[in-house]
Amino acid sequence: MNNKKALQMILFVLLSAVSIYLVASFLGIIAVGTSVSYSKAIQMIDEKSNNITKVTVSDRIVSITIDSIRYITVVPNAEEFIEDIMEKTKDNKNIDISFYRPVKIYSKVILLVLFIFVIKFWGKVFKFFKKANNTDKNSSISDLYNDFKSTIGFNDFSEKIKEHVVENVEVSFEDVAGLETAKEILKDIAKGILDAEKYEEYGAKLPSGILLEGASGTGKTLLAKALAGEVNVPFIQYSATEMMNKWFGDGEENIRKLFDYAKEISPCIIFFDEIDSIATSRKENVQSCQKTLVNQLLVSLDGFTPRDGVIFIAATNFIESLDTAFKRPGRLDKIVHIDLPNAEEREAILMVHAKNKKLASDINIKELACNTSGLSGAELANILNEATLMQLKSNQEFITALDINEAHRTVLFGTKSNKKMEAKDKYLSAIHELGHAFTSQDTIKEIAIIPRGSMGGYTWHNHPEYESYLTAKKIQKDLICFLGGTVAERLILDDISTGAQNDMERAWKIAYDYVSKYGMSEEIGPISINSMECISEVTKEAILKETKKMIDSAFEEATKIIRDKKELIKYVAEKLMNKEILYGDEFYEIISKKSI
Repeated sequence: MNNKKALQMILFVLLSAVSIYLVASFLGIIAVGTSVSYSKAIQMIDEKSNNITKVTVSDRIVSITIDSIRYITVVPNAEEFIEDIMEKTKDNKNIDISFYRPVKIYSKVILLVLFIFVIKFWGKVFKFFKKANNTDKNSSISDLYNDFKSTIGFNDFSEKIKEHVVENVEVSFEDVAGLETAKEILKDIAKGILDAEKYEEYGAKLPSGILLEGASGTGKTLLAKALAGEVNVPFIQYSATEMMNKWFGDGEENIRKLFDYAKEISPCIIFFDEIDSIATSRKENVQSCQKTLVNQLLVSLDGFTPRDGVIFIAATNFIESLDTAFKRPGRLDKIVHIDLPNAEEREAILMVHAKNKKLASDINIKELACNTSGLSGAELANILNEATLMQLKSNQEFITALDINEAHRTVLFGTKSNKKMEAKDKYLSAIHELGHAFTSQDTIKEIAIIPRGSMGGYTWHNHPEYESYLTAKKIQKDLICFLGGTVAERLILDDISTGAQNDMERAWKIAYDYVSKYGMSEEIGPISINSMECISEVTKEAILKETKKMIDSAFEEATKIIRDKKELIKYVAEKLMNKEILYGDEFYEIISKKSI
């Protein structure tokens, strides 16, 4: 029997016992036993008066216990019957006579309310059992118990809030490297919180809500914590998905309790990460329970002002998917965009994470910063952490440059696999990766057919410094490179593999965005559509047709390049098969010598 069924059975038995006990407590005045006539009862009392142990009278219903057997009868007059039985049993020292008065009208009301309560209670219990049958069969006892409490109205969310509160945040803006623009904005807000009276005197209004938006790992959570640490106020952190609940109405109640608690301990900061998981546009095809959750959050944001001392901060990677109602002034007044760090910021981030690391003297942090274009702060931290793990594994005193290089590859392409590849698979991987290399517009840093993660190999492009914007020409060139691996397999091996699935997915997505999101297609024109749900079938078909046209065009261009370089690719593939890894300078040297 699985956990869920066991808990259901235990709860059913316990609740049945409780319900029976409650009803019996109020209705126990009605005895249960063998029914006898009034005359027969009188005869039994006359014959066995000394064996009677208990008599209970309620209105005209009488319960008589003789020799541990209970008999029930109806008497013409309860008071006369009591007097008569007391006279006949006056020598019986063990008898217990109880006389209940007729139930008054208010008692009947109480019984009616109790009956309604029991019915509603069991309704909720059956609702829990019905819902629980649709949950994971391997749910833990703890999960099911919490769900049960939530269903019957004993939701302990108020107590759980305290587990998410950090009273003294030990992070400040000094601990946040880079992100200078975002820090300046939040520093101004911090000044306002610390000197609220002055701001109010001059009529300045602090934002009650802040939205931090940017790529994953850029430091949104760290910035929110730093603001709390800077002004020394409690920090309440939630992932927005924690507000979602399988029981209708619980999520909204949790949000109300959270904001009420925040007001009690104000000044404080509430931080919701991944706000887009619950605050998506209500125009989209979302569940009704999610819409009510969105509505409750909007109401809660309207329900307080900066004077309450509560600042609400939300973070998202997908600002375009948020309901527009969140982004209007009065709710999330300040929207702070956080870019991926530039070279200087990456150097500062690496220096922060290198403070407690033992680095060899030949490691150049500035050079590493230049070579990590496009990486987020979290990925930079992960490089140094991976290098430290390698240092410990090899029992070295210092982290070496080799450790850093291997850690960099691990973060970008996955952990190196010890699995041995067959010669056929190695050759396929070599042809595929060289297809990318020969169609790339960027310089090549490294080509390898060493399995990493789920990949049989990789082509490492030496990308220029991170650019805030993509151009139409850049997207078109990237498409050719994405498809280069598949084209090389088709032309050289006369076959294609499933290893190109990720390449095709990336190519299709960027082509689709080119047409529908960025409005770069001359055929479709300047449009920007985030969802296919809100457009006609004709427009959908036109967008998909234009997307396919872009893919076909890039495929043809890649085919021309690969066909012209077919013999050269085969030659380089043999070199790559022998060495398993070719660095950029080696790759270009082989090409130049062969061309001569």
